[in-house]
Amino acid sequence: MGDLILDTFTQGEVRRISPEAPVPVLVCSEDTDIAGGAANVAANVEALGGHALLFGVAGDDAPGSRLIACLDRLPWATPPVIPRRAGWQTPHKIRYRAGAQHLLRVDYEAEGDQPEAFESAGLLAAVEAAAGAVRMAVISDYRKGTLAPAVCRGIMARLRQHGVPVLVDTKSTDLGPFAGATLITPNLGELAKSAGRPVGSLDEAADAARGLLVAHDIGAAVVTMGARGMLIVERDRHRHLPALARQLYDVSGAGDTVVAALAVALAEDMALDEATRFANTAAALAVEKPGTGVVTRGEVVARTAPPHAVPVLDASRDGAALRALVATWRASGLRVGFTNGCFDILHPGHLKIITEAAAHCDRLVVGVNTDHSVKRLKGPSRPVQPEDIRAMAVRGVPGVAAVVTFADDTPAALIAAIEPDLLAKGSDYTLDRIVGAVETIARGGTVLRVPLLDGHSTSGLIRTMTPEPSR
Repeated sequence: MGDLILDTFTQGEVRRISPEAPVPVLVCSEDTDIAGGAANVAANVEALGGHALLFGVAGDDAPGSRLIACLDRLPWATPPVIPRRAGWQTPHKIRYRAGAQHLLRVDYEAEGDQPEAFESAGLLAAVEAAAGAVRMAVISDYRKGTLAPAVCRGIMARLRQHGVPVLVDTKSTDLGPFAGATLITPNLGELAKSAGRPVGSLDEAADAARGLLVAHDIGAAVVTMGARGMLIVERDRHRHLPALARQLYDVSGAGDTVVAALAVALAEDMALDEATRFANTAAALAVEKPGTGVVTRGEVVARTAPPHAVPVLDASRDGAALRALVATWRASGLRVGFTNGCFDILHPGHLKIITEAAAHCDRLVVGVNTDHSVKRLKGPSRPVQPEDIRAMAVRGVPGVAAVVTFADDTPAALIAAIEPDLLAKGSDYTLDRIVGAVETIARGGTVLRVPLLDGHSTSGLIRTMTPEPSR
């Protein structure tokens, strides 16, 4: 929740200097509107695998209409709550660029707080009504007038009543209205102004942040330091994470990505250090992109994995990450395949199906039934090996690009999420018995039936390992 901003990127080319003044003349070729501010935080939350409920105010003006149009194009799990307010000026930032070079930024915004905008729009009551159903709250205060101090205190009180952790990203130097927050995310400049202390060294920055934590009963701080990385500060210790960016293209919206990544990670019960590493990776990806773009879960997974590492995902928890990973492959023109099985004891028959499938596509996803699913399908004595061991075994087969465990009896939902270009099963399955075959063919995909290797089955292996009963 917080200030909503319309970000416009005007792209063009500089070919000459103006004869009227020593300034470049930008020949514009494209204007792009993006929902910024708190809306960009929410969009990043969605892209990183979370579900965001966005609260804010838009003016009943042209920038407000363009902002709402941007939000309407995003695939929200829950529609944003954005009332339009007559007399409210929607903050609007226009950035003029030639190639990767920023030339100028022009801001249109009202000055001063307008507490009635948030209160009279019924948003305080809406926040309270939603508080019981959320795992994390983010307050994005860009000092554009939406969140006056009294409004912030009201929000904090309502969230505390429901025990909701609160992450605060504010441009204000006064943290009093955010007393009791779980986490704050100042940059070095904001930290120096809020604390009124030097922040040149890591120890100085940590001491300054620690003073704010104590003064305002705040749990922890993650201080963003640009090219110097991030500093995690708690009352009894601090630690530093170096920056990870490989190249710097555009810092617009990078702070929003950090806040969103921290919120998603902490809502998933990651420890603070792990959540900050996740956010640090997301920030590195954000500054490598032009404009105020979002970072996907798949991009973070791909960046954090060791070279050639194969991710093991859980369909019930990592659906967004899986879809993002598949989308990343498809954006590179790669053909995605899918096969599945229990793979209780990995044998040559399994290996043939997996390697044949991998040979017919660029990236192969293998679905592995969870333990509960195997018991329902195979009986109470199965599986022989737990799902994490079975998933790791499949992960090691050459050609496998990702492993996904799923709890359903069939992989229908998983196939629908991936929409594979290739669907592979053993030839003991007729076409009409292959789950997802009809849909795959209808999309123009291929169904591959791999001939079986005689004499290889998990049940046969189990029989050979089971001692004969004594007579």
